[in-house]
Amino acid sequence: MTEKETLNEANAGLVIYDKTDRSEVYEHTFTTPQALDEASKTFPVYEAEKKSSARHFVSLTPASVKVSKHSNLNSVKSPNYQPRKQITEWSKKSRSNMVAVLCSLDYLPMFESGSIPALITLTYPKNFQKLVPSAAEATRHLKLFRQRYERAFGTIRAIYKWEFQRSGSPHAHIFLVPPQVPNFRSWLSKTWADIVGETDPVEYQKHLKAGTGLDYGEALRSTDPKRLAVYFSKHSSPNSNGQKEYQNQPPDFWKEAGSVGRFWGRWGLKTAVATVEVSEEQAKFVSRTIRRWARANTKPRKVFVWRVNTKTGELYKRTVKRRPKRMPRIQGFCAVNDGSKMGNELARALQARFVSGGE
Repeated sequence: MTEKETLNEANAGLVIYDKTDRSEVYEHTFTTPQALDEASKTFPVYEAEKKSSARHFVSLTPASVKVSKHSNLNSVKSPNYQPRKQITEWSKKSRSNMVAVLCSLDYLPMFESGSIPALITLTYPKNFQKLVPSAAEATRHLKLFRQRYERAFGTIRAIYKWEFQRSGSPHAHIFLVPPQVPNFRSWLSKTWADIVGETDPVEYQKHLKAGTGLDYGEALRSTDPKRLAVYFSKHSSPNSNGQKEYQNQPPDFWKEAGSVGRFWGRWGLKTAVATVEVSEEQAKFVSRTIRRWARANTKPRKVFVWRVNTKTGELYKRTVKRRPKRMPRIQGFCAVNDGSKMGNELARALQARFVSGGE
């Protein structure tokens, strides 16, 4: 057997993507929790007024800066309050929550082994309607995959996201550091095929050969939490006119089942957050500074807007380029490449504006 045939045999049951076999050193810039704590200590010391009705905070994470406000008054439910409903779509709020969480995770424990990360893709056979009739069943499959992985290789630290093909067939993307063991690719394809449970022998063999993917090349480009969050959200815009929006549209029979489940999640990863209290004026200053920084460092994007024909009075749609808005009010978050570095710069600006210059 030739070397190429041996490699093909070892990779049997897997769709091999470009650059899958790269073994170069992975150089990342993930911020440590200690660096975030040190950055938060450089902020001007502020003692909250006891009689104040609200308190303001700046939170630093590995890849974001957040400004928040908490009321000291007794919390009272809004008259418009509605209990949490079943998940039926990939909303703008869901996308924002995913980016915020992915930017706040401490990924360093994932790389303790010193190996490079990979992007795993888990797909379904063509008769997916029978094998995964609901989101609950897809969630059960992913739970089984995690359990079998941990029994075989130990604790799994990863993030995942569900997407869909034009036919409605779901597939999961998982970012992790695969174990450096022989025949992991064969284990991956065999395990997923057994979990899905295709009963037709011919279709089972097809799924065994093309049901999973392992891509190191794509993962190597995710060298910091922001890039990772951007990759997972690049096709996640709630814009219904987006070319990739179909990837966020679950099949109708999932919706009819009552819920489409969670679109994303994390395994074995904790958040790293350092929070410091500031005055209302300081919170406004931080918000304005981040808003201007984001505008200067964000490329315009195409959006659809409605216009009126002044001659006929008819409405028509056109595309324009606009920069995304960050922190339009005093609250919100912004993704950055290094949360500790941005925190140090904000602290320096606050010292110059409110301490050296006088508040």
